[in-house]
Amino acid sequence: MIRLKVIQKMGGLTMGWEKYREISLAIVDNDSFTRELLTTIFKQKTLLNVYSFSNIDDALDFLKKSKVELILLDFSMLEPSMLSDDGQDFLEIIKSDKDEDEPLIILMTQERLTKKRIKELGVDYSISKLFDFGNIISEMYAYLEEKVNQ
Repeated sequence: MIRLKVIQKMGGLTMGWEKYREISLAIVDNDSFTRELLTTIFKQKTLLNVYSFSNIDDALDFLKKSKVELILLDFSMLEPSMLSDDGQDFLEIIKSDKDEDEPLIILMTQERLTKKRIKELGVDYSISKLFDFGNIISEMYAYLEEKVNQ
């Protein structure tokens, strides 16, 4: 199910990233190399507004003040040792906000997750953390296009 705000910001179905220029992406990954590389790639190759966070607490602080439409989240950030200071799971906090504009959450993982497991986690999509950095842009674009056409 696509979120209302994302649909509104996407506008028409013209080709290219232009239609996504007002969409914000939060990258949450504790690996500095991956986080910085993804941030650079998305800023250079797309028109998305990109924010990056090395920990759950900083991401949550930002999300309490600002809205993002997409969250690219490292699966390892969901491990008990990576939970926020108050002990709550990042996904529970994001999903507990009953705002109809809750962000789409894309999970980066080294594991292959079934559709059932993705649904159980409450995320919208997963991609392999063993991605080719050159292909992640096209995979994200394809995902957004799929959501528009649902």
